[in-house]
Amino acid sequence: MAWRDRHAATTTELRGRVEHWVRVSARVVDVIWNDQPARWCGVAALMLLWLTAATIELAFLVLFLAAVAALWFRLNHLPEREPVDDWF
Repeated sequence: MAWRDRHAATTTELRGRVEHWVRVSARVVDVIWNDQPARWCGVAALMLLWLTAATIELAFLVLFLAAVAALWFRLNHLPEREPVDDWF
């Protein structure tokens, strides 16, 4: 009986955590995709991660870490956006 109750409580807690991380990930992807330099760093990071896993070459891992560091720096230092005057 206690096992069943514990499982239900754990499942609900796990579902809440998963929903939280899905929302956070969606926000991060949205910010990355709406900023062109961040988008290029993100695409480069994904490509280099794939090359690292596919070829098992550590040189690509170093480049991947550099792309992730550039992406992190860009996201922490985003410029202020000017409002777009789209009246025509």
